[in-house]
Amino acid sequence: MHPPRLRIAGDTAETVIFFEFRHVMRSDAHLRQGVTAGYYRTRYARGNTGWKIQERIEQAIGEALSHFYPFS
Repeated sequence: MHPPRLRIAGDTAETVIFFEFRHVMRSDAHLRQGVTAGYYRTRYARGNTGWKIQERIEQAIGEALSHFYPFS
C-alpha cells in the first residue's frame, strides 16, 4: 500500500490508495511470480457515531505474470 490521498469536505471524505500486490502461484508443473497494481477509492460519511465507509471500489490497473519456473 502507498500513502493515501485524503480529501475531507465537511461530513464527507474520499481516499485513493494505490497498491502493489506481489504473489506466487503454484501448479503441479510451474511456479509463477506476479505483480498486480491498482487502487482503492473509498467514500466516507460522518454521522453521530463517527466516520463510516459508504463505498469502496477496488480497481486493478496492471498485472505482470512474466516469471514462470518449472516446478518439480
